[in-house]
Formats: sequence, structure tokens, C-alpha cells
Amino acid sequence: MSHDQINNDTNITLHSGLGDVADDYEYFILDIWGVLHNGIRPFPGTVACLQNLKKDGKRILLLSNTPDRGELMSRRLAAMGIGTRLYDHIVTAGDSARYDLTERQGQRCWYAGSDGEGLLTAGLDIEHADHPDHADFIVNVLFGLGPAEKKTAFALLERAQEKSLPMLCANPDLIVNVGPEIKECPGTYALYYEEIGGTVIYHGKPHAPVYRRAWELLGRPDKNRMVAVGDSLHTDIQGANNFGIDSIMNLSGIHREEILHDQNPDDIDSQKLKTMIDGQPHKPNMFLNGFRW
Repeated sequence: MSHDQINNDTNITLHSGLGDVADDYEYFILDIWGVLHNGIRPFPGTVACLQNLKKDGKRILLLSNTPDRGELMSRRLAAMGIGTRLYDHIVTAGDSARYDLTERQGQRCWYAGSDGEGLLTAGLDIEHADHPDHADFIVNVLFGLGPAEKKTAFALLERAQEKSLPMLCANPDLIVNVGPEIKECPGTYALYYEEIGGTVIYHGKPHAPVYRRAWELLGRPDKNRMVAVGDSLHTDIQGANNFGIDSIMNLSGIHREEILHDQNPDDIDSQKLKTMIDGQPHKPNMFLNGFRW
């Protein structure tokens, strides 16, 4: 087993590959963006790691906070070289939000942001209003806004709150890496909406509905045989903790810059890592230094 102890006073361990612990679990719930790929291309060890898990008969479910529906996400993954043969199921925040939207047919929404071909309301009896003044609720898929766009969005959200419009947030993530850049996700704007007094209905991690859906698709297994791998303390790790399954934090994701020694991309500062984890209410059972076997 190849691993390093983070600190003598803790049982949390840094593994060099998922193969170190694969024998301990049968069911793997994997985050996509920040674990399998960086928003542009797969991480170097991704395909081989998935192949090894499948070779060992493991069940793999991909769980993403993308507002895209699972079928669209599968096509995008396939275009990156991560085909459906490498996993068993995929569940997204968009799938969960879509189910909610089917219960809101006949209403009008202010669709904040754009998800292109993955439009969540496609085929539903839901009209799009061009302003919160003419809407019954908000669909929030705001992503990667520039300063001027962000200012406009905040002003419209303030108007929506004045009208007491409920917000459906189709991605609770606050930020995500797109290659070397960090982009703000819908969760950032949902948090702002809550801070000014608005009501938000969240879909995706760390909220229970997507975990129940994942558990059911996997055949309702013993939770002791399940593990979740993610890169976010606030979504992946918190969600796994709340659902009662083990979790592994991948250090190649959004927290990477916080724990490097002198910004060396190959050198994790164990003290910085311990300090970051000690200050969080939700903690992983172990760490993974990149998604690889």
C-alpha cells in the first residue's frame, strides 16, 4: 500500500492511487468535474483507473452537480474518451432539477443563465419570462459571468427577491476549475439570493435527493460497501458524510492551490492540508493525490 500519513495524530491518509483501497469497497460514487476531468480533458490517470475498477467488478456511478441532464453529460464524456463502458450509471443535478420542473408546468420562469442544448425546460409546458417581474419562479444556471454580467445578475436577483420568487438552483457548486481558470457556478448566485432573503430549492450535492437516487440505482447496497470520491469539501465530502458513506477527497480539484508548498504543483504541504481540514465541519476519511490507480 502506497500512502503517507498526514499527521501522527490523525487516521486520515494520503493515497497515491485508488488501487490502495479498492478492495475495501464494491460501490464507487465518483464526482466528474475535478475528479475525472478538469473541464477540458480527462486527468492522465482517469481512463486507466476506471478500467481497473471495472476489471475488478466494481459498480461505478458518476454523480455530478452539472445542470446538464445525464444523457447530455454522457455524450460529452464520450467525446473526451470516457465512454459508457467505463461506468454503470450517471446522475446529475440537472436530472433532479428536471423532475422538479415537471411539477411546475403551466408556470412562467425567469431562466437565469444559459445551458444551451441542455435547456432544462425543453419539452415542458413552462414559459420563459424575460424579467423577474413577469415570472413565477427562477431557474438558476448562471455560470462564469464577467464583472458587468454579474452586476446585472445581482440587480435582477434583488428584484426577484422583492417579488418573493422561489429559486430552483440546478447546480449547488460555488466554483469550478476550467483548465487553469476558476469559474463561479450557480451555487454562488443561490448563496447570494439566500443572503438577501430569497428562498432557494437546491438540486445536487450535498443534498439528499441525488444520493438517494444514486443508492437506488446501485441496488440499495449496504452503505459500508460504498465510497464517494470528490474534490469539494462543501459538496462531495459533506454530501457523503450526510448520507452515511465513506469519502475520499481528490486533491487535484478546486482546493489544490490552498494546499501546495510554495505553489509547487507536485508538492502538497501536509500542514496546510491539515489546517484546511481542521477548520471544516465535514471531513473525508482519506485523501487521494490525483484520480489514478
